[in-house]
Amino acid sequence: MFYKLLKVWAHLAFRLYFRRMFVYGRERIPTKGPVIFIVNHPNTFLEACIIAANQHRDLHFLVRGDMFEKKWLLPILKSTNQIPIYRFKDGFGKLRNNKSTFDQTFEVLAQQEVVLMFPEASSQLVKYLRPLQKGAARLAIGTVEEKNVDELYVVPTGIYYINPTKTRNDVYLKFGEPIDIVEWYRKNERAEDKLSLLTALFQEKMQEVVPSISHHHQEAVYNLSFEMLEKQLNPYDGSGIFYSQTPHKNLDKFIDSLNAKSSAFLTQLNDALHSYASRHSNFKSFDAAVFYSAAERMLQILCCLVCFFIGLPGILAFGIPLILAKSFAKSKIKSQEFYAPVRLAISMIFHSLFSIFLLIVLHNYFSWPETVLLFVFLMFSLYVFGLFMDFAAYCKIFSLNKPRQFLKNQRDQIVQKIWNAE
Repeated sequence: MFYKLLKVWAHLAFRLYFRRMFVYGRERIPTKGPVIFIVNHPNTFLEACIIAANQHRDLHFLVRGDMFEKKWLLPILKSTNQIPIYRFKDGFGKLRNNKSTFDQTFEVLAQQEVVLMFPEASSQLVKYLRPLQKGAARLAIGTVEEKNVDELYVVPTGIYYINPTKTRNDVYLKFGEPIDIVEWYRKNERAEDKLSLLTALFQEKMQEVVPSISHHHQEAVYNLSFEMLEKQLNPYDGSGIFYSQTPHKNLDKFIDSLNAKSSAFLTQLNDALHSYASRHSNFKSFDAAVFYSAAERMLQILCCLVCFFIGLPGILAFGIPLILAKSFAKSKIKSQEFYAPVRLAISMIFHSLFSIFLLIVLHNYFSWPETVLLFVFLMFSLYVFGLFMDFAAYCKIFSLNKPRQFLKNQRDQIVQKIWNAE
């Protein structure tokens, strides 16, 4: 029951935290039978929450074993289907516990349920797929050998964050074609090193769903270029969850284009981008001032003002817990991989506690039906304030330091550099 409530709660929270979620491939997930999701792991437990909230199957999660040493966490971990798994850094003594972990997971899959695991084995906030470890292959092959299951599918799953440490940004979630493990095992039963063979297959299939930049030390160039092209890459305005392949294809095409360039070319592109937007720290707002016509800019400003006034009651009512959550995460969380998920989790907890307090206060002045209606309006108002933040991101710069036509020409030349062959 707690898992179901948390799933709905997280789904609503993501609509506030992210501007847009582009989800593709949910129809590929088997509706029944044992399934293993293998997922890239840039942002600690945020990936698990996103996948749990955006597909229909209930999940069991393989998580760091040291989390189970915190007694206050045990009830939450058990009620949300968490299974401990230990790493080399936990020590050889703890590694022996993985025998019972795999036995437990084999049994979960034999019961036709679903397991999610991160085959990269650790979390790093990077925009590329890292080498996979053999744990996922061991789990898949072990389930076939130990439980003699009639079917077992592995679903490669990729997540790509535009800016994971900031709110109101976009996230891409893509489910790949399921891999039939029972069929694979029949074909490779006599192979000498089945673990390495299956891990290589997983690596290949994960590369198809995880957008990966090649120039790892020039991520900033990819980010700025994406901000410039975002209005063409994503045909969806507004906020929400979009179930289409088009944004994913456009993102892959964009990343492939920059991956094909040399490091020296990307350095030149970076210089061109900074020359174009010189003296302006807010690249997104500056580029919008160049890209959009005067009429489009006026419409954006009008929408910004309307959303501000509608969203004002919501942020006044719920701003305190959200500010406290942000301050807590900023002061206590030093690892960038943990910042966003911890901030989101603390925001959800503080918001829930504050909501209970607010309902009690409102009921002192209104009947229960009136209290519920007012609370729903405040929640809607908070969502609209998020839309205000989206519009405001494009409306922070009102004047340009150079003639607009000159900047548009400069912009067009940069866009051609991005798309054209070197």
